[in-house]
Amino acid sequence: MGTITRGRTTFIVLVCSLAAAMGIAGSPAALPARGQLAGGKPAKSEILQKARDNSYTLQILGLNSFRVNIEPNWKQFAENMKSSMIISEQRMAALSLVQCTVVFNSRGEATVTPYSTDGKEIDHIVDESVGGIKQMVEGFYQTWSAIVFTSVFPDSSDTTFKMEERADGYLFTGSGQTAGQDFILNKEYALTSMKVLSGGTSVLMRPKYTKIEKGLLLTGIDSDINNGAQLVSIEIQYQPVGGFQLPSHVWFKVTSPNQPAILIDIGFTKYQLNKP
Repeated sequence: MGTITRGRTTFIVLVCSLAAAMGIAGSPAALPARGQLAGGKPAKSEILQKARDNSYTLQILGLNSFRVNIEPNWKQFAENMKSSMIISEQRMAALSLVQCTVVFNSRGEATVTPYSTDGKEIDHIVDESVGGIKQMVEGFYQTWSAIVFTSVFPDSSDTTFKMEERADGYLFTGSGQTAGQDFILNKEYALTSMKVLSGGTSVLMRPKYTKIEKGLLLTGIDSDINNGAQLVSIEIQYQPVGGFQLPSHVWFKVTSPNQPAILIDIGFTKYQLNKP
C-alpha cells in the first residue's frame, strides 16, 4: 500500500504544479460473488486474495517493462485556458513541439524524458511548463502502476491492516506504519474507495473499472482533496498492445473553487514491450 500512497499523493501535488507552471492562478463492475470460509466468517487473507484475483494486473499476466511516447494535446489545453490566461504564439509554438519518452521498468517505475520533435533543444521559454508535464506524467504512472501493473492490495499475511466486515463489503484500516490509510472492498471484492492522510493532506479516491475477460481494469479515478478544496478526475482509455491492455489516452480534469477547470489530454503511442 505504500506505493499507492506515495503515488497518489505525489500525483495530486504534481497536477497542481503543472497548473502553476502554465501560469494559472491560485460503481465498479460486478463480478460473480464467491463463498465465504467455513463458519460464514471471511478471513482477511481470503478476501485480499480474491481482490487480487479479480483485478487486471499486468505483472501477473507477464508484462515486464515497456517504452512509450507521450503526446500532450497542447492546443486543446491552450483553448481551454483562454478565459484565464494568454499563451503567446512563441510559447505555443515551442510547446507544440514537446513530447516525452517514457521508460517503464519491471519495478513499476517510470522515467520520463521530454524532447522536442524538431530535434533541437527545448526552448527555455517553456521550461516550467515542460517540467510540470514531466512531473504530472511521473505521478500518473506512480498511481497507475500501483493499481494496474502490480497490486494495490497488501499481502494476505499482512498484519498492519485490520478488516471489518460490513453489510455492503469490507473495510480495511491501516495501523502502525500504515496508519492514515483505509480502503473499502465491495462484496464482489472490488476496490470502491481509498482514503489517505499524509502530511496534513486528506485524499479520498474512488476508482472506476470496466470488466474484461482477465479481471477488473482501472478506467478512472475521482479524487477529493481536503474535503472539496480540489477535485481531480482521471479517465483512462486503453488499447491492445502485444496481448496487454495499455493506456492510449488519459484525460485529467482538475477543479478548484473559484477557478476554471483545468483539462489535460495526453496520448500514448509507439509502445515497445519487454516480457520476462
